[in-house]
Amino acid sequence: MRASLSLLVLVLTLPAFADEGVLPLGADGKPLNLDFETGTLKDWTATGEAFKDQPIKGDTVKARRADMQSKHQGNYWLGGYEKHLDKPQGTLTSVAFKVTHPWCSFLVAGGPHLTTCVELVRKETSEVFYRVSGTETETLARVAVDLQKLRDKEIFIRVVDKHSGHWGHINFDDFRFHTEEPKIPARA
Repeated sequence: MRASLSLLVLVLTLPAFADEGVLPLGADGKPLNLDFETGTLKDWTATGEAFKDQPIKGDTVKARRADMQSKHQGNYWLGGYEKHLDKPQGTLTSVAFKVTHPWCSFLVAGGPHLTTCVELVRKETSEVFYRVSGTETETLARVAVDLQKLRDKEIFIRVVDKHSGHWGHINFDDFRFHTEEPKIPARA
């Protein structure tokens, strides 16, 4: 009886997906700020005004909308609407980093436009090999990307907000590498 109770407790305390992942490392061998947990835009370069006063601390979405919440990870996240609404435009580009794992995942929400998106880019060719937009929700959802063909190549992340109309913003958080494909619920 006691052994089965311990097993039940173990099952109930497992994370949402078994491989929580790791942050990519910078040239200095230290984890990059791709989850914004420094409370700054360290390891990122902003152009334009869209990401002014970022990152956001806490769930500001839940405070202003009864029907949504941010579902960010940790304390900080990138909330495109939260400080200056939909009008400002710009990009936020991470430093380049080496692909050391076969999979990555991150959280995304916001506008559904081609001009409100998160792009993963090969450094050596500037080719966008993955792009995803929001789905007209402020609730961040995790997406997974197969990186097996890019192992040992350098990539970077570009968060794009080039839309000022309805749902003219993008939200982003928690980029991670994974050893196996993350099991993620389907996006709404």
